[in-house]
Formats: sequence, C-alpha cells, structure tokens
Amino acid sequence: MSEADLMFKQLGYDLEKDDWEVCVYRDSGNEDLYIRFDKRYRVIMGSPTYDYFCDMPLLVAMNTKVKEMGWLQ
Repeated sequence: MSEADLMFKQLGYDLEKDDWEVCVYRDSGNEDLYIRFDKRYRVIMGSPTYDYFCDMPLLVAMNTKVKEMGWLQ
C-alpha cells in the first residue's frame, strides 16, 4: 500500500480499483462520492461534481498520488 493509499484510507476513502488505466478511491460513507485518476489522459475527476469540495488533507492526498504516478515531469 502506497503512502497516498494510506492517506486516502485515513480520510475515509477505499481503494476500489488500481490498474494501468485508472485509480479510483470511493468514500466509504457515501458510495456516490469518488475520486478517479485517469492514467491514460492524466485527468483527475471527482464525482459528484455538484456540491463537491476539496479540503486541504484531501488535496495533499491527491498531490501525493500524482507524484507517485510520476505525472509531475
């Protein structure tokens, strides 16, 4: 388990899928809320897009995941 995986786990997100195409973290308290890293297009998507916010601990976890995937080059 990576450092980002542990950070997401502490924030209440479960790693749902991690393969060559995508990495998806789903909120354990709200199954409709997830964060998806699309590895093909280097895009981060959050759902739902309405009434959604990103606090600082979540942003740090997302940045850590981006660094682990090598997107910063």
